[in-house]
Amino acid sequence: MEKKIVISRYNEDVSWVKHLDFKYTIYNKGKDDIPEPNIKLPNLGREAQTYLNFIISNYHTLENSCVYCFLQGLPFDHRVTLEQINSKKPVDFCPLGQFVFNETTAGPVNFHFPSGLPILEMCDILFKTNPFPHGEIKFNLGAQFCVSGKVIRSRCIQFYRFVHDMILKRNPIEGHVLERIWHVIFNPSIEDRFTYYYKKRLKCLQGANWQGEME
Repeated sequence: MEKKIVISRYNEDVSWVKHLDFKYTIYNKGKDDIPEPNIKLPNLGREAQTYLNFIISNYHTLENSCVYCFLQGLPFDHRVTLEQINSKKPVDFCPLGQFVFNETTAGPVNFHFPSGLPILEMCDILFKTNPFPHGEIKFNLGAQFCVSGKVIRSRCIQFYRFVHDMILKRNPIEGHVLERIWHVIFNPSIEDRFTYYYKKRLKCLQGANWQGEME
């Protein structure tokens, strides 16, 4: 089984990468004191922007059978183990870490988010139906997971571009929403509005003679 590891790093010590059994790329949003290979990114959009940047940049070359592992700069803070990262087990989607949270669809109500999080509102923009009909969310804290190329490409690239544009800010609230819905994004049985539209659009273009650009 092939696996590729994507690491979203700020200023964490990433010396642990020497223990990885697979190829990795560090996306660096902090100081330039890290090993190769690394790609410099502006410090925007939290780890979600890093993940989406990788998906969009590599979308057309993602391999269906390859497992892509998305990690923060110090994954062990969320009780992700090296054994999980180096696992050779093929998966469609597998959250990492042992901190499993149950929340309402309003998200946490605390000092940081006194009105909660716009989880349902964001899901209403992205998906055709409410993915949380029972009003509860169960997710792994830390936004770290493994997902196959086939599952990633079950959604069109326009979906990922739209979400990427939503979070291209210093510390977007949408990044906290994404932490809670990655397992929805990588569930192909939940239809998103963008892929649905582009499938319909492609069907209309097939055999069309309307003298427009057939991109």
